[in-house]
Amino acid sequence: MGRLVWGPAISRPAVAHAAIRPAAGWHPASVFLAEAAGMMLLILVVGFVMARPGRAHRVPCAIGLSVGLVIVLLGPRSGGSINPARQFGPAVLSGQTTDLWIYLVAPVLGAVAGAWLHRLLARRGRTPRPFGPRTLRVPRPHEADPQGRARARSQARR
Repeated sequence: MGRLVWGPAISRPAVAHAAIRPAAGWHPASVFLAEAAGMMLLILVVGFVMARPGRAHRVPCAIGLSVGLVIVLLGPRSGGSINPARQFGPAVLSGQTTDLWIYLVAPVLGAVAGAWLHRLLARRGRTPRPFGPRTLRVPRPHEADPQGRARARSQARR
């Protein structure tokens, strides 16, 4: 189907189902560290932006800028994938599974390292945690309405 739409260019080996390959001079260890560091950066940025509820609306922009930065910096070198799902399908379809384990494992470990580092830095810098069950608190009915407290007390006495 792709050949009908784009012509013979899609069947050239250089396209290879859009599988990512590292640059010629990059060793597997360098690619692993680059992919893990890229995901760690993304997790740190999202964690610190979400740490303050007033900035939560900026998360989509922060994610987009972070992913774009990773692609610009790492794309020509390691492939800049930072997404195991993005690499898995094309690599399997093209048969280029030599270094596939790097693109599957490094982002996961980078995400874990980023979350751990955010937690460590948040404790030291007294940065609030990203909001979740402990930081988001739903006001009780009597707290939302000042008169509600008096009504709640009078109903409790009855």
